[in-house]
Amino acid sequence: MNSSLKLEFHTHTGTALFPAQFSLNYEFVDTEQGGEPWPGRRGEEPIPPLCSRVFRKRKGNVQVPRNVFLFGRGGAKNLTCLYRFEAGPSERVRLVLHNVSFGDGTTCTTDNDLHTGRPKCNQLDPEGRTTELKLYDVPFRDVKIQLGCFCDNSSVLYSNAPLTFVSNSRIMELTFAVSRLNISEDFAEVYFFASYEFKRVSECRKRLKLKGAGGEDEIKYPMKSQDSSCEGLSWYIEAQTLDKSLFVQTWGSYLPVDPTSEDAMRCHTKNRLMIYSGRPLRPMRVVCPAQTGPRPTSLHIFSEDWTNGQPIFTNKPVSLVLEPILKEPGDIAFTWLEIYRTKNALLQQFDLQMNNSSTAVTTSGGGSGAVTPGIGGHHNCPSGFDESEEECGTARKLLELPGGVFAALGCIAAAVTACLIFCIFGLLRKRKKTVLQKSIINGGSTLKKDFKKESLFIDPAS
Repeated sequence: MNSSLKLEFHTHTGTALFPAQFSLNYEFVDTEQGGEPWPGRRGEEPIPPLCSRVFRKRKGNVQVPRNVFLFGRGGAKNLTCLYRFEAGPSERVRLVLHNVSFGDGTTCTTDNDLHTGRPKCNQLDPEGRTTELKLYDVPFRDVKIQLGCFCDNSSVLYSNAPLTFVSNSRIMELTFAVSRLNISEDFAEVYFFASYEFKRVSECRKRLKLKGAGGEDEIKYPMKSQDSSCEGLSWYIEAQTLDKSLFVQTWGSYLPVDPTSEDAMRCHTKNRLMIYSGRPLRPMRVVCPAQTGPRPTSLHIFSEDWTNGQPIFTNKPVSLVLEPILKEPGDIAFTWLEIYRTKNALLQQFDLQMNNSSTAVTTSGGGSGAVTPGIGGHHNCPSGFDESEEECGTARKLLELPGGVFAALGCIAAAVTACLIFCIFGLLRKRKKTVLQKSIINGGSTLKKDFKKESLFIDPAS
């Protein structure tokens, strides 16, 4: 394809009855899109083939393509574009959205998310026209956290234009999608314009991609100076194998994913812990962090494959993303475990007869029963050492023994326990008698000693 076009017209000599004439309409098509072609990555969502670009220069501008053949006036019915910004190590992406237009016939409004404060799209008609500009933070491969969504031409948020967004990782993505294009629409009616630059920051030294048998972590806000580079970053927890599920314990109370103003007022703070799951990522739980106190409420969260009864054998291990939204002084803590089902529970799941209240849980340590990694309702849970694979082997072998062996072992344990109780009881009686004799000799006074017993707290939420 060349940038020039030659037109030739051949005809015989014209006459008054048959004059030689023609008319021609033309326009120049701008195929420049900026950046470089982005082919996508294997195993991730498919990308729009005609309009996907990646930007790696330190600064620049990005706008909707000006190729008329990608719009309704050029014969296209839908327009979908993806723009990816890849900064270097220890850098973040700063993007400024100057303007955006979706043409006529939008059936969507742009509102403020009451949990995060970010712009979000509220589709009024699920069957209506799609008009969306979305911004994503990409902290890990195949993990995209939405930073904002715009879908109309008259939102009050535009009064603060230009709007600035800063990624929490070194990669940001922008998607622009409009469906059901009119035959008269082109880049003059459907468009956006933005500018970007890469900003250098200190590298976060915390381990945010978590794998293994289990662990714990916490974050306090305001953050210390050495941890300030970790502000806004999310935790990514992934199971080690396809047959494992994930369990997370935190402290606070649940809030609706799509809250009303009254729901948001139920939380004592503007801080939140957003828990995402699935591919593509979507909010699964929203937690209002607990206030500082002796007995905060414990929350138990399972990955969706556990609670929905869906087949756990997929092409990728299950994962959870935990994003802290920090706006006020406070702290957020959590513990997590990798768990798997017993054989009976798996059979129930495959027969679609799973009962969530009676399904046996097995941690990597081999024990069955309710998962209660916390004691005292706070973040004093194990680090996961005793749930490691090295510690699991013996328990797993014991579970495979015949039932008669367990009965024999139970009888032996009961007999040993009874003997110990009788021995201790005899020693206590003998000691009491000796103390009484000494007290009579010393004048009849008895010895008194206060034994301070610490009460055992059982978490009511476990």
